[in-house]
Amino acid sequence: MKKLLPLLKLLIAAGIITFLIYKIHNETWLYNFTITNGEPSLNTIYSFEYPKLPEDSSQVDSESTTIITTIFIPYSIDKNNFKTFCYDKNSIIPDTGILTSQNDAHPPLVWNKVTKHRSGLQALKVAISKAFQNKLMFFLSISLFSICLLCIISRWKIILDGLGISIGWKKISSIFLIGQFFNFFMIGATGGDIVKAIYIARETDKKTEVVSSVFIDRFIGLFALISLTAIILLSNYQFYMQFNETQYVFWFIQAIFAAFIMIILSIICAKPLIDFIVNKLPGKHKFIAIIDTIYEATRFCFTNKSVAVKTLALSYTNHIAAIFMMLFAGKALGVTIPNQAYFLIAPLINAIGSIPVTPGGLGMREIAAVTFFGLLNVSVPSAFFLSFFTYFAGMIWSLPGVIFYIRTKK
Repeated sequence: MKKLLPLLKLLIAAGIITFLIYKIHNETWLYNFTITNGEPSLNTIYSFEYPKLPEDSSQVDSESTTIITTIFIPYSIDKNNFKTFCYDKNSIIPDTGILTSQNDAHPPLVWNKVTKHRSGLQALKVAISKAFQNKLMFFLSISLFSICLLCIISRWKIILDGLGISIGWKKISSIFLIGQFFNFFMIGATGGDIVKAIYIARETDKKTEVVSSVFIDRFIGLFALISLTAIILLSNYQFYMQFNETQYVFWFIQAIFAAFIMIILSIICAKPLIDFIVNKLPGKHKFIAIIDTIYEATRFCFTNKSVAVKTLALSYTNHIAAIFMMLFAGKALGVTIPNQAYFLIAPLINAIGSIPVTPGGLGMREIAAVTFFGLLNVSVPSAFFLSFFTYFAGMIWSLPGVIFYIRTKK
């Protein structure tokens, strides 16, 4: 069973990624317009509006007619031929018409001929190449992951120091990066947290406390992510209630947040009960002593003001840096949504990606990005790469873990 579980997680991730690639291919069209009037530009986004008539054609009036807007993302210009991507598989484009620019500096385009074919993988390739071409934004996004790592390592160090376990920065950093490497690259029953617990336990006699620190650190990080997401959701209640997809996630996150609060309060308030049980058991069984040690370590981290404030501050900094990471990646891709939209969508994606269903949240994060960014008319290829980029950045920054892992084997 232990060997089948990671394989099952990998299969789930592979299934989700395969589904998304199929979705990209099926719902992305490359249109070739023959322009008769106007000069197309690659630096703007075009749109075409047409009426959607009601099913009962006998009742056509201004109130019953819905105006449909189809967005076109420029791809290439070759003389009078203007190639552009469209992500609306249900769009109805006539043989002649006018494309309106979203930039007032560019005039409308008149076409008299149009052809189309599915081109999802090409659109994904174009999105990726565009991101790599925008070197500044790409570099800023990758670099921000180092801030995330520094925050997490510092948080773990503060927990260990608070528990009276003195381990140097170099050793903690190397063990953490080994754990990161296992999280991203190793498929097996041993997860990154377990690896960190095993390696850090070798550095001290306080085996129980040091192993507990790994999972306390994980809990605090998750609590910060869920609480930040819950606060953002509550602060923008009207926005999330507009869409069915975000309504369900809104209440799910609030329920998880409430569960975290209940767990923390239970741990803080349960000390009299734990002390009573431990004192009543004759001889203090070894297993009970271990449970008591884990409980005391966990309660200390939740009740010690210095440890709690510092670890939460580092956790929130980490998650905010992750939002900016996605923002800069969006800029590199040329995604045209307001900056504040990333603060509304990215926390949802990261929260869903933290659900331990797939390795490193791979697939879960991507399908969340495609769903939620899609509500803001972000194309499927761009939304997919936006999310996958954070996974890619994590993989790059986890590579030093290979070196530290090899050194420990010598």
